[in-house]
Amino acid sequence: MNNQKDYFSTNGFSAKDYSNQHIEDAGGKGLSFIGCNFSYCFLERCYFHNAKFERCSFIGTRISYCNFRSSTFSNCDFSYATFETTIISENEIIQNLPYEPNKRRDLIRSLRMNSSAMGNQAATNGLLSLELKASAQHHYNVYRSSSSYYNKYSFRDKVSSFFSYIGLQLEDKIWGYGISPIRLFKWILLIITISGIIIGIGESGDLIVKSNLPKNIFDGLSNSTLAILDLGLVNSTIIERHRTVFGILVAARTTILGLFITVIYRRYAR
Repeated sequence: MNNQKDYFSTNGFSAKDYSNQHIEDAGGKGLSFIGCNFSYCFLERCYFHNAKFERCSFIGTRISYCNFRSSTFSNCDFSYATFETTIISENEIIQNLPYEPNKRRDLIRSLRMNSSAMGNQAATNGLLSLELKASAQHHYNVYRSSSSYYNKYSFRDKVSSFFSYIGLQLEDKIWGYGISPIRLFKWILLIITISGIIIGIGESGDLIVKSNLPKNIFDGLSNSTLAILDLGLVNSTIIERHRTVFGILVAARTTILGLFITVIYRRYAR
């Protein structure tokens, strides 16, 4: 226990090189680590409660069963670092994400898996969104060859990244990568609105002659809403006159309901 409490106090915590070491059961509670190098180090069961890290390198560091409760990080490099069953503030690491999107993606993924193991579902959902945004940015950079780094990718890789980018963008816009019920609700409102307007215009006939367009649009919105809930609630005559629109509404209802159930499971399942 004494070694755990005094390890870094004894060995130093300013501009020290701990790279490529296996440090276990060590303690640095309340210490301020400045310019230290923990690259490719294995930190196991270490205790850093309320510690401060400034300009420290954690490149390729494996962090397992450690406690960083209330610790802060400033200008630190966590490229290729991994976390396992570790108490740490996700927001602190997010403030120190690498610039390169592929490195960001891999770091956030490790942080997400750690949060999931620790039972922090809210953080896990937020990190999933950040991870997929970073992945989308990486695919965008690959197919656009935004810098010389991406020249190593083949034409096939660029085509694949283009479609991956489009897919991730659609996932984000439609349902927030499967964790945003609000976005699905917005899509429902949009579908009801467009369908209601189409039905209202269809019921009005010649817009120049007819003056009941506003009422028909209102009725169309009502019927669209009812169709989303249950098609049996809509007058069969109206359905017959607008088969295509109501067919789309039924298909949208089935699809969105399936997506909504998936969102609820992903967001709230433990």
